[in-house]
Amino acid sequence: MYQLQHVDSFTAWSRLISDAFVRLQSEQVSGGHFTATLGATMLGDIGLMRIQAKPHAVQRTENLTSSGDGDFYKVSYQLDGYGLLIQDGRETLLAPGDLAIYDTQRPYTLAFE
Repeated sequence: MYQLQHVDSFTAWSRLISDAFVRLQSEQVSGGHFTATLGATMLGDIGLMRIQAKPHAVQRTENLTSSGDGDFYKVSYQLDGYGLLIQDGRETLLAPGDLAIYDTQRPYTLAFE
């Protein structure tokens, strides 16, 4: 069963996602009040997360990749809306139904509408 965490500020969201995933720099990309919900559950060593959030972007910078918070691959499945993934000079637009795999030990950017 998912454990839900709801936040009502972008500052709280930034802390939550850096704790739940790997350390990230985040940015709110639209004005107005920010809200988001993170649902999380574990299946053995695999974490399953479901995110509903207002528009935002995250970056895993070169400095953050050496922070020692683990070697992980992330698999993203876009359920709704659109996202942009940039890693290693490549970028892909994520539409509903799209799947992407990326390496947290290399810098990346994710932006969601």
